[in-house]
Amino acid sequence: MSLSLRTPVTTDSTLDMALTRPGKVKSFIERLPAANPLESGKLLLEELETLNRQKVASQARVKALELYRPVISNLQKVLDSHYCNKRIPLTPKSKVYADLIKLLHTELANGYKLAILDSNSTRFSLNKKGDAALIVQRCIESLRNIAFICYQCYISTPLGAWSEFNQLFSYALEQEIENVPVPLNETQQSSIALTFKQALLMQLATPQNLSHIDIKLTAQYIFKNAHLAELKPVRDVDLNHHADGRFIVPLSSELPPTALRGSVDFNYDEANYLLITQDIIAKIRRDVQTTLAKKPDNTALFESSLTDAKHLGLLRYLFKHWGSFPKRVYSRVKKLDTVEVNIGISSIHYFLNHPEASAQAKHKMPDTLFGGPESITDEFGRLGQNNMADEAAPQTSRWISFNVSANGAALRKPSDVDENVRVGDLISIRESGKKTWSLAVIKWVMLKDQQKLDIGIQLIAPNANAKNARQLKQSHFEKILLLAGVPTLEQSATIVAPTGIYQPTNQLELIENNQIIKVIITKRLERTSSYERFSFTYLPT
Repeated sequence: MSLSLRTPVTTDSTLDMALTRPGKVKSFIERLPAANPLESGKLLLEELETLNRQKVASQARVKALELYRPVISNLQKVLDSHYCNKRIPLTPKSKVYADLIKLLHTELANGYKLAILDSNSTRFSLNKKGDAALIVQRCIESLRNIAFICYQCYISTPLGAWSEFNQLFSYALEQEIENVPVPLNETQQSSIALTFKQALLMQLATPQNLSHIDIKLTAQYIFKNAHLAELKPVRDVDLNHHADGRFIVPLSSELPPTALRGSVDFNYDEANYLLITQDIIAKIRRDVQTTLAKKPDNTALFESSLTDAKHLGLLRYLFKHWGSFPKRVYSRVKKLDTVEVNIGISSIHYFLNHPEASAQAKHKMPDTLFGGPESITDEFGRLGQNNMADEAAPQTSRWISFNVSANGAALRKPSDVDENVRVGDLISIRESGKKTWSLAVIKWVMLKDQQKLDIGIQLIAPNANAKNARQLKQSHFEKILLLAGVPTLEQSATIVAPTGIYQPTNQLELIENNQIIKVIITKRLERTSSYERFSFTYLPT
């Protein structure tokens, strides 16, 4: 088949010769400054750019790329802490690290694409299916890694990426090499089909809805379980039954995979494939049951243990996205409006206590704990004051609401707003002309460039009460939010507090009307990296 892959232009220039002999490449790698990974990455990038812009024998090119590949993989593990788990948009320094790793994987992909195009020409032909499978698998792997870095930075995958994914898998099908085993390292093997399934599953997990840690955990789960998913031609599957757990892989287009259910506008070309996830969602169901039953499992689901069930929410999320795929309960309505926004429990706490405050506030107040009081009477006096002159006033900002639904909204950050966010951040919003702050959580983030940031929020409560509480035998009070119950929906009152407070049966002391009231925590309802919400019961005084 004819492949249309984006590659750099190669020349016969001898001004700056790339290293191709394995001994020379190994020597270059050994000389990289291990103590300075950023400089090492820049030197690697420079050498790869030189290699991929020269006409080099494909076998020599692949041998060099195979030596660079594990170095880049190790370098990514070192550098990703500089751009992962950071607020979005990234700072200029963090963006440098992310861009460097993305460019290194881009050059790896370029090199393998050049080798594929050579093997597909009349000038050069690979003699073994194993050799052909290796370069195609490596190319898909590199494209998958580029997409993963984009997910971690909450930006769109490069234009044309899915066209290349689909072309490469189609090419593998034509050559009958999609299931040929390929070594990943000294102990593990993969294949073109398996690597392609990993890319498909990650895309279907809609990573912009996940926190940084959950994106990594999802990648770990996919790596261990992607073999359970199946890829079958559309013509071999009955499309009239069991639409759940089936996704169209449009090999004849430039589109990513999409859910079979509801994709009425899709062209059911017989050349296309289906990704069938029924076995992997059955595995998730078993993992959830095992975790809830607290049964020991010799094989960890993630790198970290699941014995405390803290990742159950992620498993259920993946079950929905790889199963029936979540459907919108409420329709969206396009509505351009401005809303006032503040982020974090401390900021929300302040503005609930100061309803007259506006977006003119100049300073941010970090989420810190109140200092320990000398006496509870002094603490009542300080907390009861209506001003907080001893603390810098937090900052709010005005965002644009561009569509809304009954339980959330999509907001866009104006270019003049200096605000950074993360999935899972607690925020409060107030519509123009209104006095009440509504509580919400950031559910997804999408950065189109450093100035165009969109977020999706889900409403938690129409209002909240700012309170202060402390754990027993502790002197300092923490800022919390008390959400009133809804008797008609049989919902009890809940507490929103910084992550880390929740412990089953843990007791708290709340300040209400200048009195200490004791409560006992009963059940955790939500948990993100920045807050947790749990139910409670008042204890008799």
